[in-house]
Amino acid sequence: MSKPLIVVFGATGHQGGSVARHLLSSGKFSVRAVSRKAQGEKQSELTKLGAEIAQADLSDPASIEKVLQGAYGVFFVTNFWETGYEVELQQGRNAAEAARKVGGLQHVIYSGLENTGKYKVPHFTGKAIIEGDFNEQKLPVTFVHAGFYLENLLGFMLPQKQDDGSLAYAIPTGDHKLGMVEMDAFGGAVAAIFQRRDEFLGKTVLLSSVHVSVGELAALATEISGRRI
Repeated sequence: MSKPLIVVFGATGHQGGSVARHLLSSGKFSVRAVSRKAQGEKQSELTKLGAEIAQADLSDPASIEKVLQGAYGVFFVTNFWETGYEVELQQGRNAAEAARKVGGLQHVIYSGLENTGKYKVPHFTGKAIIEGDFNEQKLPVTFVHAGFYLENLLGFMLPQKQDDGSLAYAIPTGDHKLGMVEMDAFGGAVAAIFQRRDEFLGKTVLLSSVHVSVGELAALATEISGRRI
């Protein structure tokens, strides 16, 4: 018997790549890994793991419908930082409408974010609106909300040098604890949600690996590095 097919959008990115790898390693699903380019190093790596590579663009509804053919489920992710607010909104609508038109999907997972209400935070607000688009299409959907990427702390969120020569994190959250998620853990959680469909349909799942304040991060970084942060 063939395995249920999960289509993973953004399969060469942080979230989609992790989801695709965990779905494949579970042995319970076949994976159609979708990106805008059909070839590349990351595509080759996924092929070696057993994924089918497909090409589509969330700005092209016909291409979305094409790669969804025959699928049991789909993981969608949109990228505000790449497209901007208006394009992300349109891509989300395209995804939701394509999922409805294709029909037959048993489980749709969209990586969204919370609605920030009166506070305008575009990369949150857009994803919250897109969640509404999925609900309007009456799809069998689960929403997942990723915490702050722990990987950011090793990239653009590294401690910055101050005027006095010290180092400090430029994260203005005070003593508030941040939910942070490591990308490998994110993919594992999404794969588990696909395996436990009935339990998670219609729900929003907040995904984080740890909850820590910036002060706690600084103390840990000081202990590890030997430099005061």
